[in-house]
Amino acid sequence: MRANGKSQYTMPSEYLDALIREDMAREEDGRYALCSLLRAEEESRRGEMLPFSALDAVDAELDEELR
Repeated sequence: MRANGKSQYTMPSEYLDALIREDMAREEDGRYALCSLLRAEEESRRGEMLPFSALDAVDAELDEELR
């Protein structure tokens, strides 16, 4: 989609630029996800993980409320 919100492109180069921007954004998202996973693995190996994740804490609270 064009910056002005229209879905039509006036020039072929404008269309190609949009495709390149979308591809670069997807690549950056993939790199961020991979780096996050690698960082989490390193933290786990060093024992820096918390005993309860945030979701585990929420689950425990919900379990107590339901009892």
